[in-house]
Amino acid sequence: MLVLIPVLGILYVILIVMVMLQAYGLRLRHVVASHFYPEREKDRIRFLHRKLLRRRVIMLKELKVCDSSALFVPSFFSITFSLLYIYRGQNSSVDKKAPIYNL
Repeated sequence: MLVLIPVLGILYVILIVMVMLQAYGLRLRHVVASHFYPEREKDRIRFLHRKLLRRRVIMLKELKVCDSSALFVPSFFSITFSLLYIYRGQNSSVDKKAPIYNL
């Protein structure tokens, strides 16, 4: 039982290292393939560029179709500024021509 624990620990460390280095292995595969097959690499680049452009066009079409107010996510600053505008509208002693950040 005591021998099994260090062996499992070593296997676990090897597993983590392999998972972390997998992305670099995939990148290296493309570099090696582009060295031996440069025309194929150019075709791959053109394909990926067209794919990105198609996705961008589809996304822009979908954004034009949907309601733009549905995309608005209120943040701290938008809520604060809207409350300041409401306050300026109700309080006549505040100079309405002054910038909002000089209150």
